[in-house]
Amino acid sequence: MPLKLLHMDLFGPINVKSIGGESYCFVVTDDFSRFSWVMFLKHKSYTYENFVLLINRLETLYKLRVRRVRSDNGTEFKNHQMEEFCNSKGIQQQFSAPYEPQMNGVAERKNRTLIESARTMLADSKLPITFWSEAVATTCFTLNKLLIVKRHNKTCYELLKSRKPNLEHLEPFGAPCTMLKKDSKFKSKVEEGFFLGYSLPNKRVFNKRTGVVELCVSDDEISLQMLYDLKNSEDQGLSHHSEDGNHTPHEEGISEVINDDWSSDDDQDVFEDVISHDQDTDQNITNLDHNVGVPQVPVTRVHVNHHVAQIIGNPTARVQTRNQVTNEESLYVELERTHGSQELWMHSAFISQIEPKTVTEALREPAWVEAMQEELNQFQKLGVWHLVDLPKGEKKIGTRWVLRCKRDDRGVIVRNKARLVVQGFKQVEGIDYDEVFAPVARLEAIRVFLAFAAHKKFKVFELDVKSAFLYGSLKETVYVCQPPGFEDPIHRDHVYLLDKALYRLHQAPRAWYETLSTHLIQHWFNRGQIDKTLFYREKGKDIILVQIYVNDIIFGSTDEQMCLEFKEVMIEKFEMSAMSDIRFFLGLQIDQTDDGIFIHQTKYIQDVLKRFSMLDSKPISTPIQPNHGIEHAIKGR
Repeated sequence: MPLKLLHMDLFGPINVKSIGGESYCFVVTDDFSRFSWVMFLKHKSYTYENFVLLINRLETLYKLRVRRVRSDNGTEFKNHQMEEFCNSKGIQQQFSAPYEPQMNGVAERKNRTLIESARTMLADSKLPITFWSEAVATTCFTLNKLLIVKRHNKTCYELLKSRKPNLEHLEPFGAPCTMLKKDSKFKSKVEEGFFLGYSLPNKRVFNKRTGVVELCVSDDEISLQMLYDLKNSEDQGLSHHSEDGNHTPHEEGISEVINDDWSSDDDQDVFEDVISHDQDTDQNITNLDHNVGVPQVPVTRVHVNHHVAQIIGNPTARVQTRNQVTNEESLYVELERTHGSQELWMHSAFISQIEPKTVTEALREPAWVEAMQEELNQFQKLGVWHLVDLPKGEKKIGTRWVLRCKRDDRGVIVRNKARLVVQGFKQVEGIDYDEVFAPVARLEAIRVFLAFAAHKKFKVFELDVKSAFLYGSLKETVYVCQPPGFEDPIHRDHVYLLDKALYRLHQAPRAWYETLSTHLIQHWFNRGQIDKTLFYREKGKDIILVQIYVNDIIFGSTDEQMCLEFKEVMIEKFEMSAMSDIRFFLGLQIDQTDDGIFIHQTKYIQDVLKRFSMLDSKPISTPIQPNHGIEHAIKGR
């Protein structure tokens, strides 16, 4: 039943006062029909007067009594005057709990809908923010007649007034229009303005010459004529006034911003009779222009053939991924232009281009299922775990999949990587693990390594240990859950006892470092005295250097035969990727030429430019001022 419960809220103060000088907006919504009323206030203290006026008019118009009102704990709603009035009317007041705006969610959502819609209307019409009250009132008026209440499958207007709304008189907000002045004799009978909203049976129009809001009556003589020539009026805004003078909006002659909710049923009927001309009960509520013909036979919404002019975008363009769509120019397009199309399809045909958000999504993609199965096969090959019953009193650690698309130095996806990790944050220091420190190479050490290689003029290679942490032996007893999506169908309540370390275990990095360093020392490598991640081996006048960063290994030697011997030493115990010249390491792009080693971060710079949409920016040859005052050092330092 309408008016059984009303939701109330107040938003403001708005930093820019409206054309009428208001700073607050009082919004009331009916719970049954979701019909809303808006009133604009200069101060919060006017809330009580407008609330009393609204309640009296609603009860008079609809012959119904308001039973309950719901609001927050603001002093504009929770005061002695409001309480006395509600008690005299028999209205029950309901207040939300402090700091719980969700309890008054209907009013809060309505506020957001009105504000965002009004902001869009102001931006589209290019009117200044001072017209925000007019935009909110027009938004409320339009939503009452257009929004469908799903539980009743009717509009808010129909639920409250028991008849379908008439939409023929709706006009675009802020549209340029002309007003006919009947009382003028020798002056111009037409004045220009902007359409602002409705005050049934009138329309609210801003007069550009006088700078005030006027009410225009739509009668047989058509005192209001909308201009739909958007080509001529597209660039016209309120900021560009007519040649008659530049007037700023002021309060003189401004009528109160109201909508059809205040008008009586008789006024509403008169207005609808004027504009509908004996309209049938089944009204046309489409948003088509009156000149557009509607076919009598229903047409399906799915069309096979479309006119080329109606197609959005390039019809000849191929399907793009979500990452490609967000970028103005994709790396794939650049790759196809520079390296041909073969390098595109040789990867994209077998590799997923989108990282799934959940395991459920990944299990639907064959590429990701294959990647996860490859990881589990690696576990079985290395003897990482075995399935056991969870002993009483022992705890198990959860596992999860980390799914990533691996890219090369140009940003092209070349591999789908699935890695099973444990929830190491559940481990307790001193109980589940003791020592966790493992040395990691510093970026400065990498640069010194490359500088030494350039000085000795030998080539630097790289190797990648596949699933490096799985080679580290554990001293502690650790139980983990079965991997999601790959549970044993017979023993679903069993757990895995780890024999080797898994990623994100606190002790995993140290276990891997101890395993690798022990293996290298056993093959006559020496560990650095200062940098514990540097290993070297001398053979006569030749030397080989090995720098370790977790599972990434770079190495080089004055004798290339020693590099091949090191590769055999590593393959003897670990599964390695193919040895190749170093090109991309720790975010650095490395180019080795006969003149030396060049380090740059071209990919990183391109990613930054693409992130801020600056790929098409015009480059400049002098990034700093020409007269910067910097001179060459006398001693060359």
